[in-house]
Amino acid sequence: MKRPGFRGLPMFLLLAACGGGGGSPAAPGTLSGQLSILLAAPLDREPNDTAAAARLLRGEPEGVLDAERDPIDVLRMVADRPGAHTAALQSEGVEGEVLLVDLARGTAARSLVLGKGDVFDVVVRARRGAGSYRVVLSDAPGDASPAALPEVYGDCGDGFVPGEIVAAAAEGFDGHRVAAEAGLSCRAAANGLCLLRDDTAGDGGGVRGLCALLASCARLESRGLVRYAEPNRLRRLAALPDDPLFAPHQWALEQIHALAAWEVATSSDTIVAVVDSGIRDHPDLVANLVPGYDFEGNDADPTDPTADFSHGTQVAGVIAAVGNNGLGITGVLWSARVMPLRAFNTSGFGTSFGIANAILYAAGLPNSSGTLPAERASVINMSFASTTSSATEKDACAAARAAGVFLCAATGNQGSAFVRYPAGYASVVAVGATTSAGNRASYSNYGGYLALVAPGGSSGGGVITTGIVAGDQYDYPFVAGTSFASPHVAAVAALCMGLLPLTPDEVRSTLLSTAQDIGAAGVDPATGHGIVDAYRAALVVLGQDPPVYVPYEEVEVRLLRAGTTTVAASARTSDVEGLRWTLPEVPGGRYVLEAGTDRNRDGLLSGPGELYGRWQGGEILVVDGPRAGLDFAIGEE
Repeated sequence: MKRPGFRGLPMFLLLAACGGGGGSPAAPGTLSGQLSILLAAPLDREPNDTAAAARLLRGEPEGVLDAERDPIDVLRMVADRPGAHTAALQSEGVEGEVLLVDLARGTAARSLVLGKGDVFDVVVRARRGAGSYRVVLSDAPGDASPAALPEVYGDCGDGFVPGEIVAAAAEGFDGHRVAAEAGLSCRAAANGLCLLRDDTAGDGGGVRGLCALLASCARLESRGLVRYAEPNRLRRLAALPDDPLFAPHQWALEQIHALAAWEVATSSDTIVAVVDSGIRDHPDLVANLVPGYDFEGNDADPTDPTADFSHGTQVAGVIAAVGNNGLGITGVLWSARVMPLRAFNTSGFGTSFGIANAILYAAGLPNSSGTLPAERASVINMSFASTTSSATEKDACAAARAAGVFLCAATGNQGSAFVRYPAGYASVVAVGATTSAGNRASYSNYGGYLALVAPGGSSGGGVITTGIVAGDQYDYPFVAGTSFASPHVAAVAALCMGLLPLTPDEVRSTLLSTAQDIGAAGVDPATGHGIVDAYRAALVVLGQDPPVYVPYEEVEVRLLRAGTTTVAASARTSDVEGLRWTLPEVPGGRYVLEAGTDRNRDGLLSGPGELYGRWQGGEILVVDGPRAGLDFAIGEE
């Protein structure tokens, strides 16, 4: 029997269900089966609860909401007709409201009068209940009185460059043609990625300025000129202020078992790119630096111009401060090759355009500099984080990973469960921070997307690294933040890739499977898979690949009533039970079967870093009697 495939969800399971074929007959209305885990990868799902994260729709607005966990959806549309637009919410499981936002005017109401081509947002808010919904737009005039928007709607992360748009040109177009067709100016273009200027949007910031830019972006996309368009977002480096309190100098290396790993290797020829504020010539670091590029100043000198900040220098020291030279400290790797890529200014801000091109440069791909490195990097470290995703960065990260580059990023330092980017992209390994006691640092962001934790330090004991005080005066500051956790993971990845020519997926699988479990047993949203372990990872690379499935981890099987999110029956299983499952006494009706792991304990089976799949082949019809011969694959392309 050919098993129907399921496209779009990267949990690869083989799931068989039967109620009669072979063995003892099952009771009437009983479904049973067995799971086989083939491959697992993180889902690439992003919330769309802000104006900055809204999805452009070309069909009827619909989705799923949960008043407790996911109460807001923002959906963007371009009016296809002039006149009144009034929205009504239709749902059996959700009680809520719909507001319309005219992006050009910055007004919100339950009914708007729009011109053809006007851009508007449909904001759906659940007040009670959970389930799927549909928004019906009509021409009948409705309540046009001003309405207050949810506060989260205007969240644009660290901000954006007023008037600037980053876009990926559609096939057959380039940046200059896109600009000419849309009445914009082209500031830079390379390999289909272009930086555009919308003078009509003005130089204003805030929600009004953001909405004006978003309207321009939507018009570009709706006309088919670009694959995507978005504001040129600002990013802030994820470091916390320096903490000079005394701490054991190299506790971080002991925590990740680097000393034992040095019995396998102390060095790596793998190039690690550091996308940051640039790197200065610290005497305990300079021998391990290779040429890079400055995407903030657009020149070939990636030196950090700020002596009293030196964020990139601090990050690089964690990876590869020169070891065994009688001076200062040693990095995770005594000898390595670090590529400095400056993408942040002296105030700690960078743009998604500059960051994306730094990533492309590191991967040896065409970029705005017009140059390529003599040898591409195999690992990219990104010690910055923002609340909003960027298609520009996301595409660049995906392209780099496809080119064979392992990427990791800091989750940020707000002590929050909200997803941060670029750590939240599917192509990037998200890294949180631990203290010298081996616990999750209170400032470290967490959630289902978190993959690993590593030493980040705290006020009671920072991570010691290389720094610059003023001019050419160097020091060894104690620092704290997820900024300094991520480079520990980057260095261990480089160590592994120096032992064998591994793919990014193989490196990721190795690091996750060998991590030291801390916190709640198994994978958890506070500490992910645990603390990265250099020694165990090195041994696995030289031995055999680890299993992807976490031993003893529970997988839940749910039966949903067709067309709804209502759970009619559920069961839990693990490898202890051979991943066999049974749903007894299921009432007659039509259902959809799904299975997955609720690693972040949000009540949903799907989420970043979770295993998930469902049967796409059709509905399950349960009749009076056993259901025989039902089997299907979840995740097969």
